[in-house]
Amino acid sequence: MILVARRASTKLLVMTTFALTYVVFAFYTAVLTSEMTVLPPPFTIKSLEDVIDYDYQIMVHDGDFVYQHFATSDAGSVERRVFEQKIRYIQERQFDELEMRFY
Repeated sequence: MILVARRASTKLLVMTTFALTYVVFAFYTAVLTSEMTVLPPPFTIKSLEDVIDYDYQIMVHDGDFVYQHFATSDAGSVERRVFEQKIRYIQERQFDELEMRFY
């Protein structure tokens, strides 16, 4: 009778250990999978100062409305600083080549 009780307690201990190991393993793989598949949230630009403060570039067509807006803005304004530091204009042919690289 004592021998049967020891076998039962041993089986219970082994099954409990396996169950806890399975739960820990399942939790670990779930966290690992979620960390690998979820991208960090994108940074939102709230003002033109964010464009100046961070390493962003603005690409516009030469002679485009946006280009003209920044080029003719008042000296010392945020738009003018963005124009002088961050805007890179491209010609139409170069823009088409850039689009082709993404396809």
